[in-house]
Amino acid sequence: MGFLKRGEEKDKLQGGGRTIRGYWLLGVLALLVLTAIAWSYLVYQNLTSTQTSHKQQVKSTAQLLAGSISSNLQQRLALIQGLARQPGLADSFNAFDEGELPAQQARLARLVPDALQLRLLPVDYNEPDTSEMPNMGYASLLLLRKAEKSDVVLPAELHQSGTPHQHIAIASAITSDQVGDVAGVLHVAYSLDMLKNLIRRVENLPGRIEVQQALSDKDPLLIVGKGDKSATGTKADGVVPVKGSIWQVAYWGGTGVQFNLMDNLLLVAPGLLLFLITALFLLRFSQQMTNALKRDQQTILSLVEALVVGRPPRVQPAQLGDLQSTLEVMEHQIKEFRSSQVEKSKSKRVMAASDNGLGINIDEVVAKTPVDIPLDGSAHVEIPASIFRAYDIRGIVGETLTEEIVTLLGQGYGSEIFEKGYQSVVVARDTRNSSERLQSALIQGLQASGRDVIDIGMV
Repeated sequence: MGFLKRGEEKDKLQGGGRTIRGYWLLGVLALLVLTAIAWSYLVYQNLTSTQTSHKQQVKSTAQLLAGSISSNLQQRLALIQGLARQPGLADSFNAFDEGELPAQQARLARLVPDALQLRLLPVDYNEPDTSEMPNMGYASLLLLRKAEKSDVVLPAELHQSGTPHQHIAIASAITSDQVGDVAGVLHVAYSLDMLKNLIRRVENLPGRIEVQQALSDKDPLLIVGKGDKSATGTKADGVVPVKGSIWQVAYWGGTGVQFNLMDNLLLVAPGLLLFLITALFLLRFSQQMTNALKRDQQTILSLVEALVVGRPPRVQPAQLGDLQSTLEVMEHQIKEFRSSQVEKSKSKRVMAASDNGLGINIDEVVAKTPVDIPLDGSAHVEIPASIFRAYDIRGIVGETLTEEIVTLLGQGYGSEIFEKGYQSVVVARDTRNSSERLQSALIQGLQASGRDVIDIGMV
């Protein structure tokens, strides 16, 4: 019938469903996506952890820097306040000798060797001093007014920022020994070398730190900074006030954290290797499942062929356990169908035995021109056309009706019966001597066509 051969050919009408390999490939793709998600999560966690660590490191660095600056300033503030309270210094502003105040100023300057400039200024001094380096501008005049009203030394400030005259300004009031009135102000200018040296010592900074001067109505003023400048476009992670000044140390942590492909590949290498091994196993399993399904398909086609040609069904064990019940159901249905066909054949026994039914009579003696019908691939048996009548076949035994001819007639009967939807054939004979041989030949032909024969013997 050619069912198995057609099953092996490529079907021109391809279905829209996926193959088993396609579904397994979807599984591999899903596994790849899950692996990528897991890897991305690990990378994100790693970057987040690194960034958090860097922020903490930068914060600690900012705190240490602010502490170092504050310690340095506290020493200078204490020194300046001590100088401003020296006995007799206030009297220098009221001395008749005009050289007394410059002499005191020179003496104090020698006590503060790292100062750029030291000035002794009277109360209400309100003119900028541009005669000496660094210049004293209007910001210093405001500082003088504050110092005249304060009992303690004022916090350090940055003046003349961005110019050759920029300096750190510290001022303290000079009071009279007798009445405590303010006689003048001690104004000292320091260079920024102290700040630059301290921030230069910071190494391996994973971010940025800046020493800023806080302004009441403006953004903080940058004094010195170090690290990744790209961070300054965002809000600082935090600020640390610097005691003894109007400064603060702002810091940005984790700005230098970047995605490193090699480091993260090493991080995910075990997971990637596990994915590759799992993918190979899945593809191997899909191939085995495909092969098993093909063998079960061949078994199903064999059952269909057995149903068509009338052969008893023979079921092989399913390669896929899920199909075992399906094969058993098909085998049972085929057997039920065959049994029902046998019952139908029995109910038609009377019709098959009647004179008007299909039969072979051997009392006719007329013969006509023979017709050649091949019996097999090498020999031919001549079937006389004279034996065919309207409702039966009649011939002479040994002449127009031989065992070979009856065998061919049985094959023809079997094919015609199958086309009409029947599988089983009831065969009977009479009491004549030739009937037994001719019945055997007829049964042989029917069975050769794939029909089931029910032999009821002599009637």
